[in-house]
Formats: sequence, C-alpha cells, structure tokens
Amino acid sequence: MTSTTQEKCWILAEAEAAKKRASELDIEVVRLTEKTKKQDEEIQAQHAAIEKQGMEMKRVLDAFAQLASNGLIPSFPLNASQSSTPTNDLASPTSNDETNA
Repeated sequence: MTSTTQEKCWILAEAEAAKKRASELDIEVVRLTEKTKKQDEEIQAQHAAIEKQGMEMKRVLDAFAQLASNGLIPSFPLNASQSSTPTNDLASPTSNDETNA
C-alpha cells in the first residue's frame, strides 16, 4: 500500500469516527432536551401547586380574620414581625376555669 492510499484510508477512518461521535452527540442532545422538557413541566406543576396552596392559605387566613372580627376566636397576628413572641390567647384562663375559682 502506498502512503497516499494509507493516508486516504486514515482520513476515511477518521471521517467515520467523527460521524459516529456526531451521531452519539445528537442522541445525547435529544436525551438532554427531553430531560430538560420534563424538568420544565415538573417545575410548572410545582409552581401551580404552590400558587394553589397560596390561594388556599389566603382563604383560611381570611376565614380566621372574619371569625376574629366577629369575636368568635381571639385575634392573632398575621405577620411574625408584628410580635416577637406568639401570644397564646387560647391558654388564658376563662371565667369558667375552676382552678381560678
């Protein structure tokens, strides 16, 4: 085999190896694209769940605020920064508490 023939064979082998690497990279890109799409869908679902929980929490807080404004339950701070220590109005003695009679 002449050096020119050997060089052509080497170039063809390199070209085939490059094609194989390119094909493997294409497969990896598709796999990563699918994985990224799945993760994006999961993130969107989590955002929707968090938003739903936020709306539910607002409804609960609104209900508690309404009960408190009607005097049915003790009022409470809605924000932790309003009070450095939580008040426990439910634990305070009442007129029906026999231990204080």
